[in-house]
Amino acid sequence: MAGLTEPVPGATPLDEDDLAGMIPTWVTTRADLDAVENDGIQRAVLWVLSSRVRYTIEALLTATFADRLHNRMFGMVCGGGLASAASGSPTSASSRTRSRRSCAMC
Repeated sequence: MAGLTEPVPGATPLDEDDLAGMIPTWVTTRADLDAVENDGIQRAVLWVLSSRVRYTIEALLTATFADRLHNRMFGMVCGGGLASAASGSPTSASSRTRSRRSCAMC
């Protein structure tokens, strides 16, 4: 995963600690990481748009909602939360239940 720690313009810098906490262990390139992150972002958008709850602007602008949205977007990458067995991602059950850790994107 050495390539993941190399600086890339516009990308969040990653260090060895970030890589050690990464859930999808098969990620070895920035393209892999981008694909996993993109999948999480798309799933989070669908979660918001298809929710039975109609969020008010005030609810969308809270730290609680931002944290939940971040977990939906990046939980499959950094352990932030809600990667599910139904997601189709190549994560193990033990990886999905890891406690939350801070990721490089926070």
